[in-house]
Amino acid sequence: MKLVNKISLLIVCLFIGTINITGQTKTTKSNEKVVFNVSMTCENCQHKIEKNIAFESGVKDMKVNLKKKTVTIIYNSNQTTIDKLIESFAILGYEASVDTKFTNCTCKMGTDCETTKHSSTKIPCKGNCNKQNTSKQSSCC
Repeated sequence: MKLVNKISLLIVCLFIGTINITGQTKTTKSNEKVVFNVSMTCENCQHKIEKNIAFESGVKDMKVNLKKKTVTIIYNSNQTTIDKLIESFAILGYEASVDTKFTNCTCKMGTDCETTKHSSTKIPCKGNCNKQNTSKQSSCC
């Protein structure tokens, strides 16, 4: 009888695991990159941001650069927005704005960058681009 219960439990576990794996493969991710200028001034600020913003919904990766006062975030745009991330910085006591020099975008003149399409924080497009802006690419968002 104990063997039958163990086999039944194993079958149920395998079935649930298969459903979980199938559900994960159907999820589409829309990861985007954004760089924020943040009003941090010291290492304590850096640690506070690293310990809190990294756990916001949709944040997949994050790099904080205290020297440049920037925070680079890779996030799932299906789970969060630039506005929500800015609000998360504000809750911690920091001002944050999108750094237009490093934000990836693909856009046409006269429109807003795709990166900020679903955000109230719009970046006007200055030309077609889909790579990071450098001093040689001043027409990029």
